[in-house]
Amino acid sequence: MKRIFVFVLIVNLFYQTIYSQGVLVSSDLGEPDASSILEVRSTSSGVLFPRMTTNQRDNILNPVNSLIIFNTETDCFEAYSEFNNDWLPIACLGGGSSGSDFINCGDDLTDLRDGQIYKTVQIGSQCWMAENLNYAPPLVDSYCYGQDPTNCAIYGRLYAWGVAMGGSPASNSDPSGVQGICPAGWHIPSDLEWDKLESFVGSNPATQLKAGTPDWNGNNSSGFTALAGGSKFTNLAFGNLGNYGFWWSTTEYSTNNAKYRSMGSGVSISNPANGTGKTYGYSLRCILD
Repeated sequence: MKRIFVFVLIVNLFYQTIYSQGVLVSSDLGEPDASSILEVRSTSSGVLFPRMTTNQRDNILNPVNSLIIFNTETDCFEAYSEFNNDWLPIACLGGGSSGSDFINCGDDLTDLRDGQIYKTVQIGSQCWMAENLNYAPPLVDSYCYGQDPTNCAIYGRLYAWGVAMGGSPASNSDPSGVQGICPAGWHIPSDLEWDKLESFVGSNPATQLKAGTPDWNGNNSSGFTALAGGSKFTNLAFGNLGNYGFWWSTTEYSTNNAKYRSMGSGVSISNPANGTGKTYGYSLRCILD
C-alpha cells in the first residue's frame, strides 16, 4: 500500500513540475525557457501539426478558439476563430489552392496565391474587397479587357460565371457560402448580399458605390470604388470600358443565365438585372465570410 502511495505522489509531483516549469522536447538534456510552457529544440527535425481533410476538421467537436490544424486539401495551416465561427487560413504552402493574409476590415488583403494586394472596406455589416479580383486561376480562361494586361491592373480580370464559381452550385443565401475563386476566408456575394449592400448605402446606391471619375459620375462615399471595367462577350469581343461595370452574383436566373449587378455612367442606381449568359466575362468582387 505504501508503494502505491509513493508512486502516486511521484506522479503528482512530476505533473506539477511540468505545469509549473514547462516542457522541453529535445534530444539533448536541458531546461525549457522560463517563458514557455512548451519548447521544441532540434537541428535535424521539425514539428508536425495534425494533418486532416476538411471533413475531418469539421468533425472536431467544439473546437477551441485558436486551435490549429493543417488542411491537406487546401495545403493551408488553419486556426479556428470563435468570432467568425469558422476555420480561417493562417498561411498556405506554394501548392495550396487558396489562402490570404488578412487581419481586420480596412486593412489590405494579400492573396497568398499570387501576391496580389487588395484594399478592403466595411460597408454596414459587410466587409468587401474595394477592388475587383485580379486572380488568374490555373487551367481555365480569364481575361484582361481587350487582352491588355494594363487593364487587369486597373480594373481586375473578367470571368465567365462558371469560372468565377469554381464549380460550386448556385446560391441565393446570405452569406452565399460560395468561395469560388476568391481567396480563402472570402466568398462571392449572392443576389441577397448585393441587395443588403444597396439597401445600406441608400436610395441612389450607384452614386455612393462608384468611384468619382469624370466619366463615371459617382462620389464613392461608401468606399466601394466601383470602376467601369466593361465586359467580354462570347466571341472574345470586349465592350463598355469606361461606361459600364458588371459584377457577378452566385444566384442563378435560369440554367444558362446568372444574376449580376451593373452600374453605368450617369446612372445613380445599381441595376439588379434579371440575368445574363453565364459565358459573358464580368468583374468579380469578394466579400468576407
